[in-house]
Amino acid sequence: MKEIEVEDSTIKNINSPEYVLKHVFKLKSFRHPQQEIIEHALKGYNIFVLMPTVTPELMATNHFRNILIKLNKRKLLARLVVDEAHCISSWGHDFRSDYLKLNWWKLNFPKLPITALTATATEQVQDNILTLLKLKGDPRLKIFKSSFRRENLYYEVRFKGGNTENDCYKDCLETLRKIYKNRRKRLGENSKERPEGVCIIIYCYSREECDTVAQQFKKDGINAASYHAGMSSKNRDLILEKWSKTTSFTKREEALDVIVATISFGMGIDKADVRLVIHWSLPKSLEAYYQESGRAGRDGNISRCILYYSREDRDRACYHIRKDMEENKDSHASEKMNEMIKYCENTSICRHAFILNYFGEKVSSSKCPHKRCDICKNKEKVIEQKSTTLSNLINNTKSSTNSDSDIKFYKGAYIKFSSDTGISNQDGELGNNDFGVYESYNRSSYKRSYSHTYDDDDIESDEDRYESSSYEPKRTKTLGELLFNSKPPKKEKPPKPHAFSKYIISTLGLDLSKNHFIAGLKLSGREACYKLLYKQMEIAVSNYKDIWESKKEGKIKDLSDEEKNALIKDVCVEAEAKCFYSVRELSSYKSLMGSRVLQTKKIIKNELKDNNNILVILLEKLEKYKV
Repeated sequence: MKEIEVEDSTIKNINSPEYVLKHVFKLKSFRHPQQEIIEHALKGYNIFVLMPTVTPELMATNHFRNILIKLNKRKLLARLVVDEAHCISSWGHDFRSDYLKLNWWKLNFPKLPITALTATATEQVQDNILTLLKLKGDPRLKIFKSSFRRENLYYEVRFKGGNTENDCYKDCLETLRKIYKNRRKRLGENSKERPEGVCIIIYCYSREECDTVAQQFKKDGINAASYHAGMSSKNRDLILEKWSKTTSFTKREEALDVIVATISFGMGIDKADVRLVIHWSLPKSLEAYYQESGRAGRDGNISRCILYYSREDRDRACYHIRKDMEENKDSHASEKMNEMIKYCENTSICRHAFILNYFGEKVSSSKCPHKRCDICKNKEKVIEQKSTTLSNLINNTKSSTNSDSDIKFYKGAYIKFSSDTGISNQDGELGNNDFGVYESYNRSSYKRSYSHTYDDDDIESDEDRYESSSYEPKRTKTLGELLFNSKPPKKEKPPKPHAFSKYIISTLGLDLSKNHFIAGLKLSGREACYKLLYKQMEIAVSNYKDIWESKKEGKIKDLSDEEKNALIKDVCVEAEAKCFYSVRELSSYKSLMGSRVLQTKKIIKNELKDNNNILVILLEKLEKYKV
């Protein structure tokens, strides 16, 4: 930002803005247009100012506090206005430690009022804000709340699977083209509006991801550009200005319809006609998601919010959260991420109702009456899509054949946990609790009701995504709940000698030759992991001749079905045994078994590297079948 230098030689009047800036505030220059604002204020003009204000970091300095004390003595302070007040609370989604120091105001100026503003605060955060600002119990305190309900927004979660990046991009591109097709049909050939004139924000996890996605859209004929802190300020300003000014009437060569940005984009930007907000990856909390998705439809017209979700995104988010918690950056990040995971994994509760309940606002209906979310539009289709997309082997979930347990695959590790007991499966006001994670959901009766009537729009959901289905899944607990809410497993003791013979009975022929024990790992868990490996080996072994010839000399005889089954079993038993006997901790066993499954997948893809443990074992077992 351009600065105006203040020379000592020009300062003649001690009451001039220049003198005060130099000798009171100890600053060398004005930021544009600070000096002009001050001069017009002194002349008595009515002024409307739109510019950044004081940061809490600056207000925490002794120098600035001394200035405030002097201004108060001259009765020039009126009140403190705290914007983004949720940052005060460690439970807020953008916690900044210097916000905590704002209580200095009330301690030093007890008679001066405070105004705190926020758009994303749960009841816990609201209470925290009042406590930290020393406002709780103040007889002059007035609280004003508006509804979190955004009835014009259509919320949708789309499940990513397989090659997640390509899968996500293909689906997103198809969605945009359908929107353009709908507009082209509605507008007609003679319209001056561009069918592609739809304002869109796409949020990505990293700067590199922003650049990649934006470039790919450009190649496919979409007016898109990336926006992030890695770009120069000049370039960012040009892109933001172009995007902000683009309308459906802007010429194609001058338009910028799609901006692909990191989550920092949008703060303070109030572009009313954003029609679509897409989250390429998982937000860190429901507060963050509400704020970011809420940049759509600020003009009140129907707009759409799509969140792409995969358990790979979840794993990545959990990893970074653990790192942040180790560094004490956000002690409540896990709880907030848990709620975000519940929102995505949910297939029974209206998306609007879920969000409203999270922020402590009562809802009067279990469904949005105009079907403004994917669940209310077609719950069965959402369930089916989740099941078919997320429940494949590598992309995370596989149920054990044991009736009393489930096995979950989590970033190369299998996690075993017992199924829920004692939780009702009956339909309540908010629908079937099919994952056992919403026990805290407010099911009492409510007075408020929906009143807004929606109109059809180009942004409406694609009908062919929600065809009827009668699929119903087996009820299980979400892995998000397991990661964040479950208690650590109790340290188990090895079974007593008289019970050991019963303990080691394996129906699958696992190697139990050594008296080895891993706390927390039951035999049923080992067998379930073995089955997952076995299933992949069945596919890999079908190409045993080509595998052998690419790595070894000589020929392999044709194997009968019985010999193939024996080969698969030998490889899996040995691979599992090596994992089991080489470690003494459950986490290490999970990690090793997960990596063996991934190595088997690489064999299937014909990626035959010498450091592949499964490949080494397979080649050893094939030796006896040489011709």
